[in-house]
Amino acid sequence: MCLRRHRKFTDLIAAAEQYPKIEPLQAMVEFFEKKPENSLDKLLGGTKNPDGYELLSIDIDSYDLTIWSAYEVAPRSSL
Repeated sequence: MCLRRHRKFTDLIAAAEQYPKIEPLQAMVEFFEKKPENSLDKLLGGTKNPDGYELLSIDIDSYDLTIWSAYEVAPRSSL
């Protein structure tokens, strides 16, 4: 794991302690056909708010369109 990313995730965890609506999740996202247990739907389905989000920020290094097009729940905003 990149140290810079680790620090940013640590910062996000600290922010979540102050703002309980933030739910940090660090996971490897893959498209459904390759590995269904790591699909965006499966990963986000196990969170506190599986039916939708006000804001969803995801850092995907590849297969962006494939992963987003397979995601069934649309957030109001995404980054």
